[in-house]
Amino acid sequence: MQDFKKFYELNELREIVGNAACIRSMMLFAEDTNTGKKRIPLLISGPPGTGKTAAVQLLAKKYNWSVIELNASDNRSMDEINKLVVAAGTRNIFGKKNLLFFDEVDELMPKFDKGAEPALSKLILSSKMPIIFTANNRWSKSISFLRAKAENVEFKALSENEIKAVLNELVERLSLDKEFGAQNQAIASIAKICKGDARSAINDFFAMLGSSADDIYEIGIRDRKSNIFESLDRIFSARTVTAPIVAAANVDVDNRMLLNWIDQNIPNRYTNIGDKYRAFSMLAKASTFYTRAARSQYYTYWRYMNVMMSSGVALAKAGYPSLAKRYEFPKVILELAGSKDERSMKSAIAEKLKRVIHTSKKRIINEEMKLVASIMRSGKDDGTAGTMENALKLDQKEIKWLKEYT
Repeated sequence: MQDFKKFYELNELREIVGNAACIRSMMLFAEDTNTGKKRIPLLISGPPGTGKTAAVQLLAKKYNWSVIELNASDNRSMDEINKLVVAAGTRNIFGKKNLLFFDEVDELMPKFDKGAEPALSKLILSSKMPIIFTANNRWSKSISFLRAKAENVEFKALSENEIKAVLNELVERLSLDKEFGAQNQAIASIAKICKGDARSAINDFFAMLGSSADDIYEIGIRDRKSNIFESLDRIFSARTVTAPIVAAANVDVDNRMLLNWIDQNIPNRYTNIGDKYRAFSMLAKASTFYTRAARSQYYTYWRYMNVMMSSGVALAKAGYPSLAKRYEFPKVILELAGSKDERSMKSAIAEKLKRVIHTSKKRIINEEMKLVASIMRSGKDDGTAGTMENALKLDQKEIKWLKEYT
């Protein structure tokens, strides 16, 4: 098939379809910056495929800026990023103003080392170069600190008519008027199926050029975010390597939650004891790689975790899975939710004990807490309890909780 994608390259901001108000906000940001006016960073948010990254790149092109980009595929520490910013300065060797661009910052933040939040906040305050962030989800917990420090520019999903306009422009560029008319059913189907994702629609269009127009419904069902039940069905029912990996990659929950869902529901789908053993063995390996990634902050381990918990679990079965039982919500999450108040109380008391005992909170909770509670109960008559309450500055809720803790 001919490489048609070279025909669809955006050259100017005005070529981006939809979200005109957002483009105007970005241009005003650039014009203010070029005149020396201090502006807080932009946080450009919105669903995938709406043109956020393309808009930033074209903005830099329009205003002759050089882009220093960091995205979710980068594995850097905040210390390395600070060094990069210092080395880059405000302009490159050709005199162009530098733009610091954090693409998909909601995915990028969990990959940074500890202390990323204060370091990034300091960078925002001290940097003399313009800064732009993009995020698929501006309400992600990982960037909650950022929302008050940046101006939000929210891209919306494109309408079906806007998607049709993009595709009809492609038809014109490629001189495919005979194959596709303005009201062509294939284009209408792509516009409907892609759910406002222009990048997805363009990919579907190019894929369709190598197939028949009648295949559009198969081509158009792309790997978009799916709910947990659909993904679990695909993982437990699959008999190939690829399908479970795709299902795990596109589920709308994080890795830890997906691990918990699979763990809870292996017994509901696999009835053979050998199948269960092999599936849980694979899940244990996946959990090991998850923990290694978290501790070392080397997130390449996630690729092994994804394979183990998806394809590994799927191919652990010798026969077909049982569909008799409904999926169960992970009990470990329910238990954590139920014990949230107790864990908060333990943490608060341990923080106060730490000032006196001079050891870690973890050791206090695991080893010292019961001893302190026992002293509080037994020392009621001789004044020991009162002395401890004053020394530790415990409030009435904490005192009551300690006296009841066994």
